[in-house]
Amino acid sequence: MMLGGDAQSTTPANGYETAPKAPAVADFDPQEKLRQEKEILGFYISDHPLKAVQRSARILAPINLAELHEQPDNVTLSAIVLLAGVKPVVTKKGDRMAIVQLEDLTGQSEAVVFPKSFERIGQHIIADRRLMIWGKVDRRDDRVQFIIDDAEPIEDVRMVMVELDPRLAGDIEQQHRLRNVIRSNQGDDPKYARVPVIAVIGANQQRQFVRLGLSFALRIPKPPSMR
Repeated sequence: MMLGGDAQSTTPANGYETAPKAPAVADFDPQEKLRQEKEILGFYISDHPLKAVQRSARILAPINLAELHEQPDNVTLSAIVLLAGVKPVVTKKGDRMAIVQLEDLTGQSEAVVFPKSFERIGQHIIADRRLMIWGKVDRRDDRVQFIIDDAEPIEDVRMVMVELDPRLAGDIEQQHRLRNVIRSNQGDDPKYARVPVIAVIGANQQRQFVRLGLSFALRIPKPPSMR
C-alpha cells in the first residue's frame, strides 16, 4: 500500500460470516446447574432446587420449616427439604450419625439423624439432596430442631389418590371401609408406611384434594428399578 495513493479496500475471504463457530452444547441438567451455582458462588441464581416441586409439596407436606417452632412435640411430621449441609458424626461407640442443615422455600433449620435412623437412610443423607423427611420436633436450650426418623428422595415419593363421590364422602360406613382397606396395606410395621393417600372429592372444577393423616399412609413395595 502506498501513502497518498488510492487505497482499494478488500474484504478478506474469511470474514466474520465465515469464522469458525463452536458446536452447540446442551445445557446442564437444571439440578446440576443449581448445584454448581451453589458450589461456585455460595448461593443460587437461576432458580431454587425446591421450586419445581412447590405445588406438590403443598399436598404432600403439611409443614414449612418457618413454622417448625409452632409444631407440637411427639407428633410425626413430614416436610420436603433440601439438605443444605451435612456434618457426619461418629459416636463414642463407633456408630454413624449426622447433623444436617435443612432448607426449604420458607427458611432453614437444624436437624439430627441418630444412629438407628442413619443405618436405614444414611445413603440419602448427602448435601444438596432433595428429600421428603419424616420426624419430630425436638426442643433443647431454647432451640428447635428436627429429628429425622425417615427420608426418601423426592423423585421416589409416590402417592395414592382415591376418588370419592361427595355423597359418599360423609358416609360413616364408606369411611370405615376405606380405613380397613388402607390398614390392610400398611405392612407389618405401620410406623414405616409412608405413601400418602389423597382423597379426591367431587369432579371437574369442583374437586377438592384432602390429604389423609399419616396414620392412613400405605406401605407399597417399590419396583426393583427404584430401590
